Amino acid sequence: MNELNLPKEAQHALEKAQHCVEKKDYGQAHKILRSLLQVYPHNGQIHLVLGELYSIVEEFDRAISHLSQACQRMPQDYRPIFSLMDTFEAVNAHADVTTLNNFMLAQFRQSPEVLYKAALHCSETGQFTKAKEYCKRCIALCESSSKMVQLLAYAWLLMLKLDASMHCSSSADQLIKLLESQPKNSPQAMLLHYGIGEVFHHLGQTEKAFMQWQQANNIQRMQANFDTQDLATFFGQIKSVHSPFTQHNKRLEHNNNANVEGPILIFIIGLPRTGSTLLETLLSKHSAIESVAETTIISEQLARYFTQHFKQPYPLFMSALLQDSCENDTLLKNARAIYNSAIKKRQLTAPYIIDKLPANFQSIGLIKRVFPDAKIIHLSRNFDDVALSIFRHHFASNEPYFCDLSQLNVYHGFYQSLMAFWHKAFGSEIYRLHYEDLVQQPETLISQVLSYCGLEFEQACIYQQTADPAHTVQDLHIKPIKTLSAVQVRAPISNLSVGNAKPYKAMMNECSK
Repeated sequence: MNELNLPKEAQHALEKAQHCVEKKDYGQAHKILRSLLQVYPHNGQIHLVLGELYSIVEEFDRAISHLSQACQRMPQDYRPIFSLMDTFEAVNAHADVTTLNNFMLAQFRQSPEVLYKAALHCSETGQFTKAKEYCKRCIALCESSSKMVQLLAYAWLLMLKLDASMHCSSSADQLIKLLESQPKNSPQAMLLHYGIGEVFHHLGQTEKAFMQWQQANNIQRMQANFDTQDLATFFGQIKSVHSPFTQHNKRLEHNNNANVEGPILIFIIGLPRTGSTLLETLLSKHSAIESVAETTIISEQLARYFTQHFKQPYPLFMSALLQDSCENDTLLKNARAIYNSAIKKRQLTAPYIIDKLPANFQSIGLIKRVFPDAKIIHLSRNFDDVALSIFRHHFASNEPYFCDLSQLNVYHGFYQSLMAFWHKAFGSEIYRLHYEDLVQQPETLISQVLSYCGLEFEQACIYQQTADPAHTVQDLHIKPIKTLSAVQVRAPISNLSVGNAKPYKAMMNECSK
């Protein structure tokens, strides 16, 4: 039995729980949802929200249990399937994701939302032929509904990545016509500007492309609720709390528990759009390496643990954590256990694990304190190319430096200053790698990176699938690539994106003022 409709009071409580989840008040949300479930144990909506909450806090077994029940009790709703797919992806159960993907396509074959979700899944796993098929069907269905313009815009953006033939004048005309019917500063208008810009870029019409991207960025900038300069205090504090230790030549990673259990961690850090997904993909083909991809284990889970203990946020708690004491030895051991637990929950068992969140460059002192044997790879790229790549792509988060070139310049200054500080503190313990060198000499550079990590080179690391594979049972386990580079990194390694910013340099300079 499924209680389809909750009484008004219970529905309000469920909405309150959802609001608590959005505010990251997970304890209160959990309390409300457990109380509701006691009264309405068969309600699919409650199981859905509770399952999503458990997935957020990484209690994946409970999440899968509740989301499975939601699927059973809400057979006409695709949302529980979406959430269950995302949770299976989190624990690297890729065969289960593919099974659910096929099930929902059979169950909701005329749903544009389902078709877009399937297209995303296929594009992330390299099934580009299927991805294009689902994307085209999604676009056709969305075009017949005035209420689905935002989904239509997302589908167009994906299609432009998947199919080079879409970069044509007729595509630009279609998107411009659609744009003219949308509210000026709406989310769908923003996405359409990004898409039109991509078409003009590939047609070589740089001024038109830049104008479209600029309008898209301007709309997204309105959603940012802070100024990048506001981060000056934060970046200054990182250096000030670590400086006493660097000035006295005290190794920041020193502790009494250097021989620690668990995998050796490889952190790929730097700015976004520097090639971290390519580097991660190549290294992950090594038999001794797996990847946790981009996670916030360091910046959220570990930082929260130390914040709760020291009653100070990062980076202020580092002043105390860098001291040598038995208490800190225990805290560091517990922090490593938190990270290792997160790895185990994701069913990763390799002796080396990649963590590729670029923003971890802010936490190198913390990383080396907790994981003295961690390998840190600082990946950099020509900043003009980085800036253009950020400028022309839609980032889901509304940070101002992702949608404003002048703000990005400020952020770049903070990044450069902090990385100079870390390189001085750690020297050769941080490996420097340039994207331009990687794509020019992949075998040489990957061999050097592996040597830095203490591993022998394997030829598999530079082999790439050059065509849409014929998917077999084994391919059910293909790990998805869930970044903006998902399509690009499955192509042969090339230097085609090196120097992309040159035709736009003057316009970028003017826009950065």
